[in-house]
Amino acid sequence: MFRGALAMTLALLVLGACSYPSRTEYEPETFTSDPNIERLLARLEKAINEKNRYAVCARYAAAGPRCDDVWRERLRTWTVPVHLSVVKITPGCAGDTRVSFRDKTRLGQRLRTLTVITLTEGANDYAIIDFAVGNRLSSLVIPRYGDCANFDDGSAGAPNLDEAGSGDQGNNR
Repeated sequence: MFRGALAMTLALLVLGACSYPSRTEYEPETFTSDPNIERLLARLEKAINEKNRYAVCARYAAAGPRCDDVWRERLRTWTVPVHLSVVKITPGCAGDTRVSFRDKTRLGQRLRTLTVITLTEGANDYAIIDFAVGNRLSSLVIPRYGDCANFDDGSAGAPNLDEAGSGDQGNNR
């Protein structure tokens, strides 16, 4: 009797689990190069090597009111010269793109991320919206499951927490 009840319970659990649709985590397509993003990184590299906070802030789509002060502090601790190179490009679902890049100096190298958007829809004029510092990833708008057309189960991306930016996510300057 006990075996029969146990077998019935297990059968119901298995059938119940099979009746729910499986959810697949969203995996965005990634790339390893984009000439326009590489051009943006080259401009950012030049500004960092010159310790020019104004030129760094000019790379933002919408620099925040504290951008100069924030980058003054960041550049004080940055070892130069630096060489920045693209490692991986991950497009988001809201026109944003996370750029994983290598920051190489005479003291070594580390991986960093920043998020970019295009300033004009359909154009290739990328600008920064989020430069990650510390151990956090830069912002990215992606769904947790499914695809970019389905955000019913929430977002798996990261918020924009860059103090130097305005926090705007849109394609405007």
